[in-house]
Order: sequence, then structure tokens, then C-alpha cells
Amino acid sequence: MIDDETTVTIEGNGTLNAYGRHSGSGIQIGGTLTIKSGTINASASKSLGGTDDGKVSGILIGTNGKLQVEGGDITASGTKAGRNDASFVSFFFRRQQRH
Repeated sequence: MIDDETTVTIEGNGTLNAYGRHSGSGIQIGGTLTIKSGTINASASKSLGGTDDGKVSGILIGTNGKLQVEGGDITASGTKAGRNDASFVSFFFRRQQRH
């Protein structure tokens, strides 16, 4: 989890494997994640179905999150009821209230 107001930069020739385990998405972004190079593999843990939507994306970008990709290779996979799903990257937006 990259918390709000936190900035993380990934660069180099290595490989990062991030798996959601019980928490859901492989990478959860609340702050800023910049990927400059390397190989990133992010996968979600198995969804339980129903309202268990937090586990369907390999990369989850929160309301204040920012993902900036300048290079590298990214593989992100989601799951839904144990199947591969089209939801590889998820975005959550906060609804603005009108006054």
C-alpha cells in the first residue's frame, strides 16, 4: 500500500512481484507511484464474489492516487470468482457534493 502523500519511484533492472494475499489488489496506490524501468507483476487475491469487489484488480488506484508510467514492463491481473477478469487496473473516484 502506498499511502496518501507518499511518493514511490521504481527503477532499475529488477523484478517486483506483488500479490494481494488477503488484502485484495497486488498494488494499492493512495499516493504517487512512478515506474521508470524494471518489471512489475501485480495480481489480486481471489475474489469471494458478490460484494467482494476490492480483490478484482492487480493495481488499485485510490481517490487521491496517481500512477505514472515512464518505462518498464507491467503485468497486472485481476480475479473474479477465481477466473481471470478484465479488471486489471481499477480506479476509485470520490463523488463531489454539490452545494
